[in-house]
Amino acid sequence: LQIVDIMTPIHSGPNALIHRIVSDTVAEVGVSGAKRLVYYVGLSAKPEVGDSVLLDPTMTVVTLNLGCDETQYSLSADFIKVEWDDIGGLDGAKKALRDALLGTKKKATLYTKYKKKRTKGIALLGPGGCGKTMLAKAAATEMAKQYNAKGRASGLIYIKGAEILTKFLGDPEAALRAAFNRGRKHMKEYDYPAIIFFDESEAIFRKRGSGKSSDFENTVVPTALAEMDGLEGSGAVVVFATNKPDALDPMLLRDGRIDRKIYVTRPAKDI
Repeated sequence: LQIVDIMTPIHSGPNALIHRIVSDTVAEVGVSGAKRLVYYVGLSAKPEVGDSVLLDPTMTVVTLNLGCDETQYSLSADFIKVEWDDIGGLDGAKKALRDALLGTKKKATLYTKYKKKRTKGIALLGPGGCGKTMLAKAAATEMAKQYNAKGRASGLIYIKGAEILTKFLGDPEAALRAAFNRGRKHMKEYDYPAIIFFDESEAIFRKRGSGKSSDFENTVVPTALAEMDGLEGSGAVVVFATNKPDALDPMLLRDGRIDRKIYVTRPAKDI
């Protein structure tokens, strides 16, 4: 019955997702479908929006920061290694996408002269199976090549359809904020913008007030709009791909958020 050693603390309690940092010691988290304010002190790494944390049994104190899952919404560097020449018959779409993404670097003098800002958002519109996802992969590869092939794996944040949707209120919004936060980190580390690619985006950003769902888009769409409005300093380019542009919320496609609308038609016969 004697003390012979000091045990490493055993962390137990519910898992939660950071939704918002309130202050230097308080954060808002989502746990079991509810929002709570919790305290965090003495952690080895300060939590950020989108991080997964472990709470104590009373759900009031963060005991361990599990960090952000960097593998989520990511593709391996080898998988996204798609070159422009690997895509046949879409010369018009390829040229438009390259100009939109790389114009700031390749035509820096003209951009400065006419006080033109870099592209914030691009919409790839067209029938399914025509290469919209391949175009995004090729664009991410080209962006990395233009900047000494650094950060190719983190340069494409790939979110498929309704992948971010869960049954818990607030989790999709936190996942969106985490994706944009990863874009900011990429820009800070590699000094060129990441591409946040939403495939089949009509599944996430449907028209608000349509009455065709539980109206989750009433909170998801405004979160995306707020993040996009702050993109000038965040270092990310948002690319929406859809074959149902009429189903998207019109505020996403307005000028100032989406700078280029590129129609991806059926590949031409002559490749």
